[in-house]
Amino acid sequence: MGKNTKENAWPLSGLAPFARAVSALMLPDRCMVCRAYLAPDPKDEPLASCFCASCLALPLPRFASPYCPCCGRLLLKGSGDSGLGENHLCESCLRCDSQISRVRAAFAYEGIVRTAVGLLKYKRRIRLAGPLSHYLFDSFEQYFIDEAIDLVLPVPLHISRAWERQFNQAVLLVRDFPRRFQQRFKKAPAWEIRLNLLSRSRPTLSQTGLDQKAREKNLKQAFAVTAPDRVRGKRILLVDDVYTSGATCQAAASCLLDAGAQQVDALVLARA
Repeated sequence: MGKNTKENAWPLSGLAPFARAVSALMLPDRCMVCRAYLAPDPKDEPLASCFCASCLALPLPRFASPYCPCCGRLLLKGSGDSGLGENHLCESCLRCDSQISRVRAAFAYEGIVRTAVGLLKYKRRIRLAGPLSHYLFDSFEQYFIDEAIDLVLPVPLHISRAWERQFNQAVLLVRDFPRRFQQRFKKAPAWEIRLNLLSRSRPTLSQTGLDQKAREKNLKQAFAVTAPDRVRGKRILLVDDVYTSGATCQAAASCLLDAGAQQVDALVLARA
């Protein structure tokens, strides 16, 4: 009796796909924008698990040339700052020194990507973090995989903002990087993610609606390095969700460089 029961028992791993299929039929997911029911077997597109085919009809706004090689500002082909259709320094980077060596992104901050970021940050649609992290890691591989990086630091929130939001979107976007790296390259990464080396030392206003000078003033002395000996001489990659004026990442980078970091780059999900 025991033997037959053991032989005829279904392993849990075999039940899992069946359970997921039944769940998808009985409680299908809905598009986060239009609320249409999603197909049980979405196309090979990570965001298709969150948005319907209609809302994903337009091509995703990929970050692509031409862009400023320093701040990552997207430039118009055949127009823009110099009329060139290739990567070149923008007017702002020609006039001012940047604390960040390079800014790279997965997307331009527009269309469904802008919608997704808003849903993640302000509507707590945490399910978006996985698909968005997939694209961000692809960009990490494209722009930084061959670079010597020691530390990956998600840009921190002040404790009051983190308590209000209940999560840090930058942490959600980067937390799977080691696993993704291990799966793709069959080895452990040489860099490490650290959450406690850079802190938000004081609360700041939302940057939305502020001009460049007001953003910089708002973020003055807003960051602190908790262990300077851990960042001294290190090559650091900051990770955040959106880079608009750059005031947040620039302030964080300035703090890290003052603490002795060798170089600071930035990778963001979307570049405005």
